[in-house]
Amino acid sequence: MRAEARGWRARAACRTEDPELFFPISYTNDAMQAQIGHAKTICGRCPTTSECLAAAFRRREEHGIFGGLTPDERRALPGWMRAEPIDEKPLIPAAHGELG
Repeated sequence: MRAEARGWRARAACRTEDPELFFPISYTNDAMQAQIGHAKTICGRCPTTSECLAAAFRRREEHGIFGGLTPDERRALPGWMRAEPIDEKPLIPAAHGELG
């Protein structure tokens, strides 16, 4: 199946990364800041950052790095609470490397 047919997730820079990288257990300590920085670096070179952020916005993702933003950074965006939540596939696949 071609990448275009699988949607934006097939083109995401994170598709070959460990999903746990994007879900730090804390957003405050120094070790976690390094992890967040690494995740944001991957997001920074991603061609689908805007699609990822839009999907996280629609899903009101409460945890994880999406579109290069932490949960606090996403909540600070205008319209966060006005966005209508939708039910769609999780942004991070259940099994590493599984795309939907």
